[in-house]
Amino acid sequence: MSSDELRRTSTGVDGLNEVLDGGFPEGSVTMLTGGPGTGKTTFASHYMFDGLKKGENCMYISTEERPDEIKGDAGQFGIEFDKYTSHFRIPYIVPSDDIMDEITQMVSEGDHDRIVLDSISVLAMFWGEDRNIRMLIKDLINQLRKSGATVLVTAELPGEEGKLSRHGVTEYVVDGVIKMQGFALGESSFRSAQVVKMRRTDIDGNVLSVAIDEEGMHIEEEDTF
Repeated sequence: MSSDELRRTSTGVDGLNEVLDGGFPEGSVTMLTGGPGTGKTTFASHYMFDGLKKGENCMYISTEERPDEIKGDAGQFGIEFDKYTSHFRIPYIVPSDDIMDEITQMVSEGDHDRIVLDSISVLAMFWGEDRNIRMLIKDLINQLRKSGATVLVTAELPGEEGKLSRHGVTEYVVDGVIKMQGFALGESSFRSAQVVKMRRTDIDGNVLSVAIDEEGMHIEEEDTF
């Protein structure tokens, strides 16, 4: 099947769908990795809102911010999650020994079109140096994939060169990876996004300029860095 024949799920970020041949491959799992303040949660909120406006069933699993914080941050961009309570929920979970069972139950309970897990790094920190951590992460991604939803997971970008996630394993078991970065130049700050990997999609790997303003997050048309 060619990339043109695949069903696609819109990212919700203006300008990014064009880079991805129309969006994420339906049913795929994509990791959004980046440091603090690079826009990962903002991206995730846009992704959820895009689906909600289309009447899709969406779930935003948070391991960091509480629901009111997520709603408050999203509200800055005119995203009103409370209007969609009939087909949207934001479970807040605290990592525990039962976390895998808890997430498995959540994703199997409803017929979800879109799922966000923000963030997988918190779970990896909880699992710590467990010698089975690679298998735990792989099992978690597989559980999310089995839901049939198009899934976005966020992760902290580690400082260690060559790694895109804390233990350097998530990027290999997901279908796609988008790397977010932020940097300063003089008194100005900039953000960027790079599609590092996306199965069944033609990508060029260009680093794209990202803007976050009162209208939300979007890819700037002025080419790449």
